[in-house]
Amino acid sequence: IVVDGVTVGRPCCGVHDCMNELDSVKDHYCQDPEHQKLVNKCAVIVCKAQRESGHRTCGDPDHRALDSWANMHAKAMFQLR
Repeated sequence: IVVDGVTVGRPCCGVHDCMNELDSVKDHYCQDPEHQKLVNKCAVIVCKAQRESGHRTCGDPDHRALDSWANMHAKAMFQLR
């Protein structure tokens, strides 16, 4: 958590209740081999497919629409003004 530029707490693995440390603050998962398998998983929680290169989701059109929406949200006109 970052509050006024001060980091509170420590970065942790994206797997619930995993207490292993991350190698880098940019990592999402620790080095546990079972957790590393999740790096290439589709971002949709209930989907078990692998994500496609350059995307956070698999090739499912509904999942790809979510990925496109997330990318578009960062480019919204109200943010560009």
